Amino acid sequence: MSEGNRYVRLAVFLLAVLFALCVAAQTYLAGMAVLVDAAHWKDHTSFVHVFEFVPAAAFILTFFGRVGGAVRWYSLALFVLVMLQYMTAHIGADAPYVSALHPVIAVAMFWLAAATAMRAYRAWRRGSRA
Repeated sequence: MSEGNRYVRLAVFLLAVLFALCVAAQTYLAGMAVLVDAAHWKDHTSFVHVFEFVPAAAFILTFFGRVGGAVRWYSLALFVLVMLQYMTAHIGADAPYVSALHPVIAVAMFWLAAATAMRAYRAWRRGSRA
């Protein structure tokens, strides 16, 4: 594997880890809003803009780093889940049962991000396509 591919694969791994950590932080901010002070909703709704495109960046980098398979498609799935989060957050009273999927999708995003990070780590260390 070329040295350039190695650095791109490292970047994909780091982006997956960053995304998982950001999802955890976002969940914490939601908990702060629900359990401590509703003023934290502003933090929750603002923080997402810091990391919403991280999975899309990882997806694009998989082409440059020649990382295929699960890492590529998990990254794309994570970006789709971010878009679903926006949908469930804004559908509100029109479809409350759909809106209630918002925290469930967050859990799925965290676990998928962790799985992506583990596979991206293997791709980086072994030079495989993952």
